[in-house]
Amino acid sequence: MNQKPKTPSSVKVALGVVLPVAAFAIYDLCLTNSLSGKGEAAGFAGTGLALAFMVVIPALLVVNSLLMIPQWKSKVTIVAVGFIFPVIIAIAEYRSLHGR
Repeated sequence: MNQKPKTPSSVKVALGVVLPVAAFAIYDLCLTNSLSGKGEAAGFAGTGLALAFMVVIPALLVVNSLLMIPQWKSKVTIVAVGFIFPVIIAIAEYRSLHGR
């Protein structure tokens, strides 16, 4: 039988945990900057986003770490699985702040 070798844990952590969470953090900072210049009410929205940031990032680290326990077959799958929850949260944050 031709079995593929196991994906090293360091690759799973780098592609499935660190990359998606770092991309989400950058997105969140950009989203916060998109609120500037929209009046006084936007400042309060940015505050809520900053508070959520302190909860969401550690939660994403835990969830993505748990998602990396199974043996995924390819690096593309690892990246795709790692981006599932950050993308869902990013869409929810955008919709809550910009109302679209």
